Amino acid sequence: MKILWFLAGIRSELLTAVIRYASIVGEEVFAMMMLLIIYWCVNKNLAYRIGFTYFFSGLGAQTMKVIFRVPRPWVRDPSFPPVESALPSATGYSFPSCHTQSAAAIFGTLMFNLNRTWQKILCVVIMLFIGFSRMYMGVHTPEDVIAALIFTIAVVWITDKVIDSRGKTDDILMAIILIVIAAVCTGYVYHLYASGQVEDAYLNDICKMTGAATAFSISFCIETKYIRFRESCSRLWMQPLKVIVGAGVLLGLKSGLKVVLGESSPASAVRYFIMIIWAMLLYPLIIAAIQKKGQRNETDKLER
Repeated sequence: MKILWFLAGIRSELLTAVIRYASIVGEEVFAMMMLLIIYWCVNKNLAYRIGFTYFFSGLGAQTMKVIFRVPRPWVRDPSFPPVESALPSATGYSFPSCHTQSAAAIFGTLMFNLNRTWQKILCVVIMLFIGFSRMYMGVHTPEDVIAALIFTIAVVWITDKVIDSRGKTDDILMAIILIVIAAVCTGYVYHLYASGQVEDAYLNDICKMTGAATAFSISFCIETKYIRFRESCSRLWMQPLKVIVGAGVLLGLKSGLKVVLGESSPASAVRYFIMIIWAMLLYPLIIAAIQKKGQRNETDKLER
């Protein structure tokens, strides 16, 4: 708590606004959109690496929260003042920091897979900044941040090693392992919820992650074997259009399905499953169909 009190003492209105805005990098929406932009437009194999790391580490971090059940800093010390604007995204237990985990999953994977030194340094700076921002705003302790960083970077390293050495059979095996881990984590959290040890918000969070992870695994197996869409486009302006359409439908599903299905834990699992199936399977299928049609048109023109 000494470090948090020190950081609280150096807060300023401008610095707090900048850090609060920049900390969006660690939030779910940013992680989802960055993953999908890389997947749709840049490098889908890199996106798969990020996805596996994100879901493996996310399931682990959320499960650790209910295992250790460490209270937030202002609960441990009622006199401690967190940044008010950070509280809506700082619900539940404190250890480990899921914002830090999310940022480390994305930028840790990029750090291992980008070649230029300045790119690697930038990734490290972003990860450390997100961890610092959570402490500056008083919603996490250094222990929360350091544990999230160490755990997630370990997951990044293991996932990268496995993917680099895998064969086609291992593709399916990794997807199955992710689904099994998701099921085990959800079962454990449900047990704690059913026995009254944790609130339904924790069950809801793990169900969202499980629904998304399951859809990701299914999409990975089907797309890599049968669809194989191309991230590149013949015209540069088509890339932002691709993102706008895909993201628009995704956000529509996120809001619309909540109204239709409700906000129960099973409904959340189904909602996130459908969202990821759209983003990583159905939308690539549409893109691949459009690409094939374009190829046929080009072939017809050349033959005339």
